[in-house]
Amino acid sequence: NSIILLDEKNKIITINIENGKMFWKSDVNKYLKSKNTIINIIESKNNIIVFTNNGLCLFLNKENGMIENIQKLKINNANAIYLHDKYILYVTEKSRLHIYK
Repeated sequence: NSIILLDEKNKIITINIENGKMFWKSDVNKYLKSKNTIINIIESKNNIIVFTNNGLCLFLNKENGMIENIQKLKINNANAIYLHDKYILYVTEKSRLHIYK
């Protein structure tokens, strides 16, 4: 029952849909380099996963917003990223589709 938002300073905010109150706020800006941009935020069963255009994945705890894990995928210049079953699909700036298991 929450909405996940990204503000202009790269803070992830979760808000309760029913009463509009904020659950938590997490500043992910300190993990990003100046040229990095967030291209997608996906909610999984236990985490909120933040993907950047250079392949950085930040795994935030859904309950408190704390960063639990950081992974660097072999991805550069991504425009879009998706999860499907056990696969990560990403599209580059040159419109090439890459699939990782």
